[in-house]
Amino acid sequence: MRTWEFTLIMNRGLTDEEEHAWNYWPEADDLLVDGSIGQTKGPPGTSKMESMCFIEASSLLEAVSIATQEIRKVADVYPVCIEVDEEHRRDLEGLARVA
Repeated sequence: MRTWEFTLIMNRGLTDEEEHAWNYWPEADDLLVDGSIGQTKGPPGTSKMESMCFIEASSLLEAVSIATQEIRKVADVYPVCIEVDEEHRRDLEGLARVA
């Protein structure tokens, strides 16, 4: 397996309650806690959230699925866009065919 690096753009920013749940997630071995999935808040008034992800998986599709499931443990959000480095661009073709 390899580690996939990508950014998920979520449909909206986190509420204060969701952000608190993310920051104080109790499961110490969880991807939200160990830094595998991070969050970046936009400036005030921004409607979307970015989540930088470093996920070990057999494919980009699996990595995106894992990250999305983990994020949904604390927030009712979903990805609307995936950004990857140039080296992973060809992997997006397979992801688009599945979606």
